[in-house]
Amino acid sequence: MRMKRILQIAILCLAVVGWAGCSDEEEKLLTAQQEKIRNFLTGTLKLKSYEEAMDPAAEDNTPFYTVHGEWAYRWIENYYDQGRRDLPLVCQGGRVGLTLSLYEFTQKKIDERTVPLFTNDPAMRDHLESAGLNTTYWSFETYYVEVGAGNTINGLELALDGCRLNDRVEVYMTFSEAYGRDWLATVAPESGLVVMFTVNSVE
Repeated sequence: MRMKRILQIAILCLAVVGWAGCSDEEEKLLTAQQEKIRNFLTGTLKLKSYEEAMDPAAEDNTPFYTVHGEWAYRWIENYYDQGRRDLPLVCQGGRVGLTLSLYEFTQKKIDERTVPLFTNDPAMRDHLESAGLNTTYWSFETYYVEVGAGNTINGLELALDGCRLNDRVEVYMTFSEAYGRDWLATVAPESGLVVMFTVNSVE
């Protein structure tokens, strides 16, 4: 199967289908992933919870994360930018165009050296090729999501609600909001995922 098709499957499948309850072992894994993500967000990224950031005693413009579903943790990098609140808002039923990159969550900070599992960012083409990947069959076209239609990763869809045009967003999600227990292309089962995206259009 060509690389483009493999990676499209990885990003387009709603992998939480069939996730109907979990065993004690899975509950422990889920709880452990939640703790690792929270520790990473507050330790490595120095983010606060929403409640802490909005406390009247907190310093101005405190970077924070919010929680969506079970469990997708979202950080909007440009939340405090001037004029952001005047930009179009992503709402249920809307169509959103994204440039995104998908990574496995490893508790390490993602930088320009990290190779994604999937990306449609044309600026990363040289980086992918320098890592030995053949980008001939990669799609670098805008990725569109119909918010609320259930045609993408659950954690990503949940985290879109409330975003705005031009937002730069990072979403850290447990396997329950990502690909569950299944093998899907390059994604290992029960993997926590990171999706980094920019909102290019809001309809």
